[in-house]
Amino acid sequence: MAFIPALAILFTALVYVWAAWSEAEPLWRFVFHDVYEGGVQTSIGLKNFYMTPISLLRSFLQVHGYMFWSWQHDGIWAVLLSVVAFALLVVAGVILLRSVKKPVSNPLWTHFLLPASILHLLFAFYSEGNAEFMVMIPFLLATGAALCASFALRPMFITGLAMLFWNLVHGLLPWHFRDFYGHEQLLSKVADGPPDVYLVSEEPVLMRNLYYYHYGIQDTRHILESPEWAVSKGKSAESAIVAIDSLLKQPSRFVWYADYSRFLLNRASLTSEKRGIKGMERFSLMPTDSFRNMNGVHALYRLR
Repeated sequence: MAFIPALAILFTALVYVWAAWSEAEPLWRFVFHDVYEGGVQTSIGLKNFYMTPISLLRSFLQVHGYMFWSWQHDGIWAVLLSVVAFALLVVAGVILLRSVKKPVSNPLWTHFLLPASILHLLFAFYSEGNAEFMVMIPFLLATGAALCASFALRPMFITGLAMLFWNLVHGLLPWHFRDFYGHEQLLSKVADGPPDVYLVSEEPVLMRNLYYYHYGIQDTRHILESPEWAVSKGKSAESAIVAIDSLLKQPSRFVWYADYSRFLLNRASLTSEKRGIKGMERFSLMPTDSFRNMNGVHALYRLR
């Protein structure tokens, strides 16, 4: 019984070792890369206690700020689909629980899955309730339930369909048809803009990945980090300012900037203080275009 889980653990460990070796990083630093790079906020305070249960709920239901936006802008159909999806989950869950036979103890749950779930939850708590460190908890609990109890096939199938419908209504379909944050609009403007245009972004890594996803080009040169993003990662704002300044001194260069992330309703906006545009006040911001996200219309500036 322990062979398949042990094989999965061994395979996962080998993948991590290979990836760390290919990146020429120590294994421990590679595994906790975001923590070492300052991409994870770690502290003990009031935020840990109220963000952890909120993020734990998100890990099961994936309720994001865009759900409320969808209810407001997509009308009664969005609300009805949400109600139907929730009702199906409740009914399927009740049917599934009624089909459960008497649970039995299992050493894999006691000695591996339960400790792993607790460690995931503790690390998420330490990182101010970061939901990214909770994504394994539903899977671990479901695996533990499968090991410790017997479920009838039909109720499991019904529950799976209900979960699929929920994810379609609140995840796959909205993100396919909507540009909630305005990322795609910004990238299309960069792609269709002057040949030597640069975008200063508050989320440069995300924007580079999306650019590669949409256009198949790893364009890391034309998407620059903003001074505020550099500060949030423990870097100096001056390095970003110097990079922008050097481009502005070349007449053929176009440098655009879109200040929008502070207006988004997400975990970062709830756990971070509202900050000014660190470093951007050194530049003249001339509105040159606009884009829309779920929080309204925002200006796209050309820096001078």
